[in-house]
Amino acid sequence: MQHSKFLAVDSAVIQTGSYNYSQQAALYNSENVIVFRGRPDIVRAYLSNWSDVTAQGQRYSAQ
Repeated sequence: MQHSKFLAVDSAVIQTGSYNYSQQAALYNSENVIVFRGRPDIVRAYLSNWSDVTAQGQRYSAQ
């Protein structure tokens, strides 16, 4: 299982790292985040990976 967190903004910016957007993370945790701007190659790679991973998903319905 892969644990990957990133945020894509307007297909132009990628934020990735361990940071959780929560009060706990902001005030108490030791987290990291890196922001890529002006790197369309990196944005494309992240969005391509997202498409590949989500294409492997299967619909789930509660019974």
